[in-house]
Amino acid sequence: MDWKGKDLFELVCKHLVLKETWFFGLQYVANGMDTWLKLDKKVLQQDVPKEDPLKFRFLAKFYPENVSEELFQDITQHLFFLQHRSNETAELLAEKVQIAEDEAKLLAQDAVEARHELQRLELAVLKSKDEMRMMEKKMRESDMITMKLLQESDRRAKEVEMLEQDLQKAREAERITKQRLLELGNICQPSPTKGLTQDTSENDNKIPRQDVDTEYKRLSLEIEKERILT
Repeated sequence: MDWKGKDLFELVCKHLVLKETWFFGLQYVANGMDTWLKLDKKVLQQDVPKEDPLKFRFLAKFYPENVSEELFQDITQHLFFLQHRSNETAELLAEKVQIAEDEAKLLAQDAVEARHELQRLELAVLKSKDEMRMMEKKMRESDMITMKLLQESDRRAKEVEMLEQDLQKAREAERITKQRLLELGNICQPSPTKGLTQDTSENDNKIPRQDVDTEYKRLSLEIEKERILT
């Protein structure tokens, strides 16, 4: 294909029955950029996409300062109107795309924050469960300690009661022993005499010293026995 850009452009203008051709041109996309087709060069020698069929856009390249005075053909005015509306639509779509991208970013950010908050709540729930288990464990341990203390208190109370009973028995044994010693002392005490001689009958009533010692030993054994038993 040896067509120049001018040949292709004139073919399009002829098809549109367009005479005011100097306002327009053919545009293609090369490497992501909008590029105008050069009319004085061959089409295939330019940086057009390697595709079949080739795609061009017929667009207004220059804009008149006064539309009513410079544009005479209805088709020319119609083409400008279509391009203007297309540009507005494209700008509106671009704006909507930008808004959608911004909203998508905000939604993604909200999603990340929500996920972090969910993770924080899950950790808080796990921590609360651990703390609850620890509290239950401590409560069980406290109950066991309280039960042991109550048992120990009961045991000590019984021991105190038994000690009081033993003390009471010891005091009673001490009282009885003192009373016996007192009685024994009264028996062993010599009777008052008149003069240097005593009556023979009185000497006969006295308890021998050996019997007194025996009685003391017996009482001592009883006291020791009572002490051991208590």
